[in-house]
Amino acid sequence: MKRLNKNLQKSIKQVQKLAAYRDEYLSIKQSAPRFERACHIMGISPELVRRHSPELVEKWYDREFRGATTSKDVSAIFSEAENPSKI
Repeated sequence: MKRLNKNLQKSIKQVQKLAAYRDEYLSIKQSAPRFERACHIMGISPELVRRHSPELVEKWYDREFRGATTSKDVSAIFSEAENPSKI
């Protein structure tokens, strides 16, 4: 299997972190954060998310949809300012 381009790997990780942020935010607040605001907090452009994960964008406000996350400890990816429990 070919190794993914480093930029693509970084983009995929950013999208995964965004999905994890959304999932944790949903579990705390019972509603999804604004898409553009969440992208800004996580340091990813909305266009990049649309390109790499159109399903996540399409179902962003669907409470039943859970984005694919790879981290076992989602809270580990948040800085103090980004943690949904502090918002």
